[in-house]
Amino acid sequence: MSGDEGSITDGFVPLSSASVTGVELDGEGLLFDEARRELHVLNATATAVWACCDGTQPVHEIAAELSELYRAPSDEVARGVRTAVEDFARLGLLEGIAGSPPGHDPQPASLDWSTPRYLDEPPEG
Repeated sequence: MSGDEGSITDGFVPLSSASVTGVELDGEGLLFDEARRELHVLNATATAVWACCDGTQPVHEIAAELSELYRAPSDEVARGVRTAVEDFARLGLLEGIAGSPPGHDPQPASLDWSTPRYLDEPPEG
């Protein structure tokens, strides 16, 4: 799929860019985009969404899977997954979507990025 993050729909199948390498540390993710020379830090919930961006399932299936895993309302999870995928697209982390120019910070100033934004943490145990 080509286009921009505005073209993300429930049927969109996100695939991480070949230039992005990721690692999970203590449940949180670190992504390095070699092409853009940018490092991204993901909270635990965004890391769960990122792990599903493997090109095998559309956004609506990712949301259903995570809704079941987190035991969270499906409509809330669906909005969160779509937002996460749109963020990944805007950052240029997905195949087939241009993203913002390298070095551009698309992070809205009004958002508090220090707390999980997409889903509640999974139950322990």
